[in-house]
Amino acid sequence: MSAEKRIRSDEAEKEERTERKLAHLAKIAKNQIAEDALQVQRDHVAVFKRYVAHFEKVHAYDLQRSEGSEEPKDAAGNGDGEENDGRKDSDNDDVKDE
Repeated sequence: MSAEKRIRSDEAEKEERTERKLAHLAKIAKNQIAEDALQVQRDHVAVFKRYVAHFEKVHAYDLQRSEGSEEPKDAAGNGDGEENDGRKDSDNDDVKDE
Protein backbone atom coordinates (compact mmCIF):
# COMPACT_ATOMS: atom_id res chain seq x y z
CA MET A 1 0.00 0.00 0.00
CA SER A 2 2.78 2.43 0.75
CA ALA A 3 4.13 1.88 -2.77
CA GLU A 4 0.77 2.94 -4.23
CA LYS A 5 0.73 6.07 -2.08
CA ARG A 6 4.25 6.92 -3.15
CA ILE A 7 3.38 6.42 -6.84
CA ARG A 8 0.30 8.65 -6.44
CA SER A 9 2.40 11.21 -4.60
CA ASP A 10 5.02 11.18 -7.36
CA GLU A 11 2.33 11.55 -10.03
CA ALA A 12 0.73 14.45 -8.14
CA GLU A 13 4.14 16.11 -7.77
CA LYS A 14 4.86 15.73 -11.49
CA GLU A 15 1.46 17.13 -12.33
CA GLU A 16 2.04 20.09 -10.00
CA ARG A 17 5.44 20.81 -11.57
CA THR A 18 3.89 20.63 -15.03
CA GLU A 19 1.16 23.08 -14.00
CA ARG A 20 3.78 25.47 -12.56
CA LYS A 21 5.83 25.26 -15.78
CA LEU A 22 2.73 25.94 -17.88
CA ALA A 23 1.79 28.89 -15.67
CA HIS A 24 5.32 30.28 -16.02
CA LEU A 25 5.25 29.86 -19.81
CA ALA A 26 1.83 31.55 -19.95
CA LYS A 27 3.21 34.48 -17.96
CA ILE A 28 6.18 34.77 -20.34
CA ALA A 29 3.85 34.65 -23.36
CA LYS A 30 1.58 37.28 -21.82
CA ASN A 31 4.57 39.58 -21.20
CA GLN A 32 5.80 39.07 -24.76
CA ILE A 33 2.37 39.90 -26.15
CA ALA A 34 2.26 43.05 -24.03
CA GLU A 35 5.74 44.07 -25.23
CA ASP A 36 4.75 43.45 -28.85
CA ALA A 37 1.58 45.51 -28.42
CA LEU A 38 3.59 48.34 -26.88
CA GLN A 39 6.03 48.28 -29.81
CA VAL A 40 3.14 48.43 -32.26
CA GLN A 41 1.77 51.46 -30.40
CA ARG A 42 5.19 53.14 -30.57
CA ASP A 43 5.37 52.45 -34.30
CA HIS A 44 1.90 53.93 -34.79
CA VAL A 45 2.88 57.06 -32.84
CA ALA A 46 5.99 57.50 -34.99
CA VAL A 47 3.95 57.18 -38.19
CA PHE A 48 1.34 59.58 -36.86
CA LYS A 49 4.03 62.14 -36.00
CA ARG A 50 5.39 61.92 -39.56
CA TYR A 51 1.88 62.48 -40.95
CA VAL A 52 1.35 65.46 -38.66
CA ALA A 53 4.67 67.00 -39.73
CA HIS A 54 3.78 66.48 -43.39
CA PHE A 55 0.32 68.03 -43.03
CA GLU A 56 1.72 70.97 -41.07
CA LYS A 57 4.18 71.58 -43.89
CA VAL A 58 1.41 71.34 -46.50
CA HIS A 59 -0.82 73.66 -44.47
CA ALA A 60 1.97 76.23 -44.14
CA TYR A 61 2.56 76.06 -47.90
CA ASP A 62 -1.16 76.51 -48.63
CA LEU A 63 -1.39 79.35 -46.13
CA GLN A 64 1.49 81.20 -47.79
CA ARG A 65 -0.13 80.74 -51.21
CA SER A 66 -3.49 81.99 -49.95
CA GLU A 67 -1.86 85.12 -48.48
CA GLY A 68 -0.87 86.17 -52.01
CA SER A 69 2.77 85.18 -52.01
CA GLU A 70 3.64 84.18 -55.56
CA GLU A 71 6.41 81.83 -54.53
CA PRO A 72 5.82 80.20 -51.13
CA LYS A 73 8.92 79.94 -49.00
CA ASP A 74 10.06 76.76 -47.37
CA ALA A 75 11.52 76.44 -43.88
CA ALA A 76 14.98 77.47 -45.16
CA GLY A 77 13.59 80.69 -46.65
CA ASN A 78 13.95 79.64 -50.27
CA GLY A 79 11.49 81.23 -52.62
CA ASP A 80 11.11 78.17 -54.80
CA GLY A 81 9.11 76.20 -52.26
CA GLU A 82 11.68 73.40 -52.36
CA GLU A 83 14.14 72.24 -49.78
CA ASN A 84 17.59 73.82 -49.98
CA ASP A 85 20.36 71.25 -50.26
CA GLY A 86 23.12 73.83 -49.77
CA ARG A 87 23.97 74.29 -53.45
CA LYS A 88 23.35 77.43 -55.45
CA ASP A 89 20.40 77.20 -57.79
CA SER A 90 21.48 77.14 -61.42
CA ASP A 91 19.51 76.58 -64.58
CA ASN A 92 22.55 75.18 -66.39
CA ASP A 93 24.32 72.90 -63.95
CA ASP A 94 25.89 70.80 -66.69
CA VAL A 95 27.21 73.71 -68.79
CA LYS A 96 30.78 74.78 -67.99
CA ASP A 97 31.67 78.45 -67.56
CA GLU A 98 34.00 79.72 -70.29
